[in-house]
Formats: sequence, C-alpha cells, structure tokens
Amino acid sequence: MERPLAYDKLAREDRFVRMRGRRVAELKVAQGLPPFPDLASRESIKERVHGILVGELQAMEGAGRSVYDFPDAPWEFTLDMARQVWDESRHVEIYLRLLEHLDGYVGEFPETTILWRCACAEDAAARVAGVNRGLEGLACDVFNQLIHIARKIGDPILEHAVDYVLADEITHVRMG
Repeated sequence: MERPLAYDKLAREDRFVRMRGRRVAELKVAQGLPPFPDLASRESIKERVHGILVGELQAMEGAGRSVYDFPDAPWEFTLDMARQVWDESRHVEIYLRLLEHLDGYVGEFPETTILWRCACAEDAAARVAGVNRGLEGLACDVFNQLIHIARKIGDPILEHAVDYVLADEITHVRMG
C-alpha cells in the first residue's frame, strides 16, 4: 500500500465528486451563493450534513491508515485508532441516514479533502494532533452549533443524532 495515500486514490463510488474546498467556495460565490453553508435554510443544513458525512468517512479512513502506517506504535495508540475506526464507521451510517432524513443524497455536494490531507502526516503525533485535536475539536463546535439549530427548527432527529455523535468526538479529541 502506498504511503501516504493520495486523496485522489481513495476508493469512492462514482456518485462522489471530489473538489478542493477553495474551488467549491469560488464556484458558489460565482453563482451568487454564500461560500459556506450559512445554516439558515434546510438546504444549507443538508449541505453541512453532507460535508460532515464526508469528514466522518475520511476520519475513518485516516484512523485505519494510522493503524497500518505505524505498525511499531505503542499498543495503546493502535487500539485507540482501531476504536476510532469503529466510531467513525457508526458516524458515517448516522450521517447517511440524516442525509436521507433531510431528503439529500450522497454526491449531492462535492467531497472536499482537508481532513484526509491532515490524516497523511508522516509523523504519528502530527497526524493525531492535526486530525484529533484540530479537526475533531473544530467538529465539536460545528456539532454544538448544529444541535442548537436543530432545536431551533424543531428537528429532534437531527438534534439527537448529532448529540450522539458529539459524545464520541469528544473522546477522539482526548486521544489527540
């Protein structure tokens, strides 16, 4: 297996379209749209949920790659990464269902690869710091915001599902 694995080599179904985040923002601005989901509409919430789904998928792949890429790491690290793969796989399933709940579908929005690029650091400590402390920590803030919005719009399914995932994300930040 290549090390690190380039983002364009990630196995994906044809319905996924990969694009740099900067390019997505440029295209949206050119269409008169906000560059990032503003969460003021169900459509923008659906876009955010799609982005989170992709992030969970890449986090799962990144944790799995960490097990593979660092075979001599301490057992505790390997076990933490294996647990994170399991957690992230559950999160992918949850966000797939949330996307359906919002009448969305996989591939409706582009897949950006910021998380995957962080998950390819050559050093295990840098990788875990970038993904678990940095991106998973940021995700906690995003999830809290989404929970608040779900309450505000009266969507208990979205609220409770995101809250459930948030509990795992907090443990991932601690792993970093």
